[in-house]
Amino acid sequence: MAAALIAAFLLAQAASSLPGFLPRVLAVASLGLFSWLDIHASYWNWYGFPANFSLAALTDGLIGWALAGAVIAWRVGR
Repeated sequence: MAAALIAAFLLAQAASSLPGFLPRVLAVASLGLFSWLDIHASYWNWYGFPANFSLAALTDGLIGWALAGAVIAWRVGR
């Protein structure tokens, strides 16, 4: 919840430079990629976590943040 509030704040600040719904959703979805790169990519690379686990974590992060981004972009755009 706290991360979504931070994402909403960041999107509200950047809303004037993101001219539409899809760019706003992609901006928030990129937070999922950022978090995956920060945590799960290093687990895969350094600790030998299985590739299918890492890809599932990436998919989960991207889809979850894209859905959250859709809701946040809809609210910010109003």
